Amino acid sequence: MESNRLQLGIGLGFFLALATAWLVLFPGLSGGWLLDDVPSLGPLRQLHAHPGFGQLTLYLTSTETSRLGRIIPMLSFAAQYYAWPVSPSTFKHVNLMLHLLNGCLLFWLLLRIQRLRLPLAPDRLLVPALAAFLWLAHPLQVSTVMYVVQRMAQFSMLFSLLALLCYVHGRSLPSGRAGAAAGWMIGGLAGFGLLGVLSKENSALLPFFVVVLEMTLLARVPWRLGPPAWKWWLLGTPVALMAGYLALNVEPLILRGYASRDFSLGERLLTECQVLLGYLHSILLPRPGSLRFFFDDLPVAHSLWQPATLASVLGVLALIASALALRRRWPVYAFGVLWFFAGHLMESTVIGLELAFEHRNYVPAVGPLFAVASAVPMLFARLRTPLLSRAVAVMLALFGLLFLYLTADRAALWGNPLRLAATWAAEQPGSLRARMENAGLQRVAFGDAAAERLLTGIATDFPEDGTAPLVLVLLECPRPEPDPDKLRNALARLRVTGGGFGPVSVMEEIIGLRSAGRCPAVTPTILHSFADALLGNPRFRYQHALVHYLKGRVYRYQGRLNEALAELDLSFARSARSTIPIIQANWLTDAGRSAEAAEYLQRARRATRHNPLFAWLMRSGLQDWDMLLDRDLAESPAKPADKRD
Repeated sequence: MESNRLQLGIGLGFFLALATAWLVLFPGLSGGWLLDDVPSLGPLRQLHAHPGFGQLTLYLTSTETSRLGRIIPMLSFAAQYYAWPVSPSTFKHVNLMLHLLNGCLLFWLLLRIQRLRLPLAPDRLLVPALAAFLWLAHPLQVSTVMYVVQRMAQFSMLFSLLALLCYVHGRSLPSGRAGAAAGWMIGGLAGFGLLGVLSKENSALLPFFVVVLEMTLLARVPWRLGPPAWKWWLLGTPVALMAGYLALNVEPLILRGYASRDFSLGERLLTECQVLLGYLHSILLPRPGSLRFFFDDLPVAHSLWQPATLASVLGVLALIASALALRRRWPVYAFGVLWFFAGHLMESTVIGLELAFEHRNYVPAVGPLFAVASAVPMLFARLRTPLLSRAVAVMLALFGLLFLYLTADRAALWGNPLRLAATWAAEQPGSLRARMENAGLQRVAFGDAAAERLLTGIATDFPEDGTAPLVLVLLECPRPEPDPDKLRNALARLRVTGGGFGPVSVMEEIIGLRSAGRCPAVTPTILHSFADALLGNPRFRYQHALVHYLKGRVYRYQGRLNEALAELDLSFARSARSTIPIIQANWLTDAGRSAEAAEYLQRARRATRHNPLFAWLMRSGLQDWDMLLDRDLAESPAKPADKRD
């Protein structure tokens, strides 16, 4: 009876923890759009004009964030098209609900694991509840929940947790139900793992998480699915297949990413050791100064023999080695360490991604926080006197209140975009992104003059950046003629700027203003010169496909359709994105050249052959286009295609 009351109390306590997590995160819902939100969600505007299945499929295939498309979160964004772009809080509400759901699934998973490994332990319910609460209300989670596009990471974790729940359920079935156990374990990992990968590629790490569980928390749980050796065949096969796939695709998956980076593969690996230890510090000892959203000012490690670099490499190796050595004696510690590093295998090792982001800890943070939660009852079990126990309890309660305050304070900061951007710029003056974000919001709030002062300072402090000088040209748009010095400076910077998305984003905004008749100062000739400067910049070659696309848009604005099509052909040759021939078909249809448009639609279909799901979506979404083209051709079957602009 007492045990039941304890379990009921802890269960009610966890629901109270859910409510607390919601309360401390709620202030962040009033925030605005950030960074990748606009380019990722911008195509939703087409659903406003043409809602329907055809436009939906074109939206899904137009946002090829990855080779697989991340279809599931994109579908969830499409379901909220009515709120774009006027209500970011609507999108953030969904993110918060997903976060709470993930917290519930995490509690359930850890509870199942504890009951499987420690069926008689009195704290088998307390530890999962505390670990899930720490994960839910951690200040590090604010940026993942309130940064709308990171719904991709949330969905990836959702399906990963469901897959692991299926695995643990199959693991708990008696030996007489081997077939059912195999179905739950293999089917759950394969089915939910696929859905996770369609949300974000991190779910491909599921086999590594299972290996960590089997090496640590489940190591002493009897294996009932055949001989023990089968377990490692079952788990080792997908790991070996992934390693083989990576080895066979070194150039496209690993080396190509470094073409636009200012660091090499070796420098990245050295730097990531410092980054990972920084992540651990932020998870275990969060404080305002240790939490940051931008990492573009992070120093790159150039040599192993730099003191900080050598210390971080040795630290990472020591943690991994100690976890492997102590995995049987201290399985909880080993789980915390190995789960954390397994969660970073994709984004913090050899692939040429950016060096650091907070949201990369959304899943890896589970390991260290579970270890912390497990240490609490162990600590109280070793205290000898009630007075000492009460003193420790008071200290932990104060730490918990500070923990919640940090989360609530950070969420409130995220709920005020202008103050958030100003804080970022003040705390990280060496971050170009932080200062550009601040300049952009200052421009919206206080006008071009306020932004111009900030942008001039940015252009001075970052002499190889082309974004700020280009924005200064954008501010010239309403004038009859631009400042020639600003034009010359922008052109010079574009010839040497790094390969970020900033310059092409600004060019796209200028083209939009020019098309709307709101930018007389920046002529098509000037825009072509900007594009040519970027195309002649070897550091920018990673973005040349986007530059050709923008140059094609300028030609179309000028009424030079053939040149526009040729530029988009160059863009397609460099990226093979199915959206490019769709745009070309659209332009040709508007020009009455329906036969040529049909050829481009066939090219769009061929571009998705590597992805069966994309191919099906493309085939379904283009049916309306086919009917339109058939009608146009039927009305004038003998009319030759017009090759003139």
